[in-house]
Amino acid sequence: MRGRVGLVCVLIVFSQFGLSIDTEGSSPLPAKMQYADLHSMVYDIEKEDISLTILHLQNFMTRHISADNNTLAAQYIADRFSRVGLDVEMHEFTHYTYTLENVIATLPGTDPTSDEVYIVVAHFDSTSGQASTLAPGANDNGSGTAAMMVIAEIMAQYRWNNTVKFIAFNAEEVGLRGSKAYALREANAGSTITGVFNLDMIGFPNGDNILEVAYTNESKYPGLDSYWMYEALYDATVKHSININVTSHLKGSTFSVSDHHPFWENGYDAVLGIEKIQVDYPHYHTIHDTLDKLNITYTRDVTRTVMGAMGKLAGINSTDVVAPSHSFEYPPPGSYVWESEVNVTVEVTDPSGINISSINMQINGTDVAFGLSWASLGYKVYSGPVLFSEGSFNEVFITAKDIFHNEMTYLWNFTVDTIPPEPPSDLAIDTQAGSIHISWSPSPSEDLDHYRVFMSNRPDNFDYSVVFEYTNDTSFTHSGEAGNNGVKYYKIHAVDRAGHFDSNDVVLGKSTISLEQGWNMVGIVQRQHDTDVKKVFDYHNHWNGLQSYNAQYKTWEFYEPNIPPWYSQIENVDKGDGMWMRVTIGGTRLCLTGIMEQESV
Repeated sequence: MRGRVGLVCVLIVFSQFGLSIDTEGSSPLPAKMQYADLHSMVYDIEKEDISLTILHLQNFMTRHISADNNTLAAQYIADRFSRVGLDVEMHEFTHYTYTLENVIATLPGTDPTSDEVYIVVAHFDSTSGQASTLAPGANDNGSGTAAMMVIAEIMAQYRWNNTVKFIAFNAEEVGLRGSKAYALREANAGSTITGVFNLDMIGFPNGDNILEVAYTNESKYPGLDSYWMYEALYDATVKHSININVTSHLKGSTFSVSDHHPFWENGYDAVLGIEKIQVDYPHYHTIHDTLDKLNITYTRDVTRTVMGAMGKLAGINSTDVVAPSHSFEYPPPGSYVWESEVNVTVEVTDPSGINISSINMQINGTDVAFGLSWASLGYKVYSGPVLFSEGSFNEVFITAKDIFHNEMTYLWNFTVDTIPPEPPSDLAIDTQAGSIHISWSPSPSEDLDHYRVFMSNRPDNFDYSVVFEYTNDTSFTHSGEAGNNGVKYYKIHAVDRAGHFDSNDVVLGKSTISLEQGWNMVGIVQRQHDTDVKKVFDYHNHWNGLQSYNAQYKTWEFYEPNIPPWYSQIENVDKGDGMWMRVTIGGTRLCLTGIMEQESV
C-alpha cells in the first residue's frame, strides 16, 4: 500500500576513510511521510488502493448468497485481513438452507484499563436481477467494503489504546441476516461495543460531496445516542481538511435499510454513512453497478474521513516506551564483503511510526547522506555506493527515534576482502595402509580460515557445492579408498575468512585396478611425486617383476624387488610409462596415485 515513496537525492564525497558516495535520486519524500501520526495515516489512503479492492470484489461476478463466489469473496477478505496480522474469525450463521459466514477481524487495544471497542462494518454480498450469476456490486457495496478493508490494513500497522474491529457482513441484501446474527450474539454475551460505523454505498456523490450520517438518540431508542459518532466524522473532515460535507439525519426503528439497524435494536450506538439516498444511484441492484460508474475521489475522501474519526477514537498508543527495531543490515554484522563498492543498508521499523528527521547514519565516524524507501512499519535506509579500501574494517552507526522519542542506536561492522588467499603448495598424494593420503604445505595467507577437499569421478568436473572434507590440517586421509577399484580425483582449496577460494588448479588422482596372476600391462597416467619404482608400486607385495621396452635402445629392461638394486635396469617410473608387471596372486589390486597434469584435466 505504501509503495509510492520517492528517493532522497544525495550527492556527497568524502576524502577520508577512502569513502565516496554518489547517489542519484528523484523527488524528495512527500510531506505526509514526515511523521507516522494520524494525519499521515489519513493521507496514506489513496484512490488506487480503493479502486483495486473494488475491482477484486467486482471480479467475483456475483457475491450473492446463492453463489459459490460468496464464499470465495469472504475468504478473499479474510486473507487480506490475515496478511496484515489481524486476528480473523469466520462467524458462521444460517439463513434458510444457506450456511454463510461473516468475516471479523480484531485489532486488540493495548490499554489494559480500557474496555472501549469500536467497529467499522460493511456488507460484502451483492444482488441484481441476475443475482445468482451476475451482480458486480461495485457501489453496493464494494465501495463500503473496500473502504473498511483499506482502513483495517493501515490501522493494523500501529498500536492503539482501544480495541478496533472490522467486520464484513454477509446476507445484508436478504434482510440484514449477517449483522442480525452478530449483533444478537454480542448482546446475548454481554459484549461491550462502544460504537459501530456502517459504510454502505459511498461511491456515487451525485454531483456533490455529501456524506449522509444516520444516527439515533433517546427519542428513538431509549439509552442510545450516537450523535457523537456523527460529530467524530465531522471533526475529522475539519482537522484533516477533507473535502466531504458530513450531514446528520436522526433516524429510528423504521430506518432498517442497512447493517447499523441490528445494533440499534440490540442496544448499541451505531451510525450509517451513505452517499445521500440510494435511489439517486441509477445502477442500484443492477448488472451495471461497476467500478467505472463510481467517483473514486469521493470514495477515497469518505474513507479518509472514517480513518480520521476511528483513529482519534481508538487512540494511537502514546504509552510506547519501546525503541525502534533494526533488521536486514547489509553488509551483515561481522561479515566480509567481496566488493570494494558497497551500498550499506538497514531497515528501521516501529509500529508507532518512525520520526524521519531523527534518522542518522555514520560510516567510520562520518555522517553519510542517505536515501529512504518505504518498508513495512518503517524505512529502508541506504547509503548509496560507497568505495572502501581493500582489507578495511568498517563500522556503521545508525540512530532513529519513533514518534514518541524512543531512540534506537545500533553499531555493526564488516570487513572488505576482495582478494582470494594464496593456494597451498607441494601437494602430494600416496597410499598408506590401504588409504589415500594427501598432504600439502600451508597457504601463506594471513586471513586463511580453513581448507576444503573436493572429490570427483572425473578430473574436469568438480561440484564445488559439495565439500568432501573441511580441515584446518595440512593433510587428509581417505580411509580405505586405495583398495576400491576405480578412479578418484581430488582438489584442495584454501578458503579465507571472507569465503574466497584460492586459484589452485592442481588435480590429484588415484586409480585402482585388479590384476590377474601372471603378466599384466600397467600404464602410469599420473605425474609421480616420488618416481622411485619401489615407491610407486609400494601398495602391494604380490608381484615379483617388471619389464619395460626401451624404444631408444630397442632393448627390454627389467626390475625385480628381491635382487640387488644395481642389477635392475628400471629405477624410476613416471607419467606416460608403460610396463609389464608379473603378479603372483590373481585378484591383486594395484593402486597408483599422483598429480594429473593440466593437459589431462
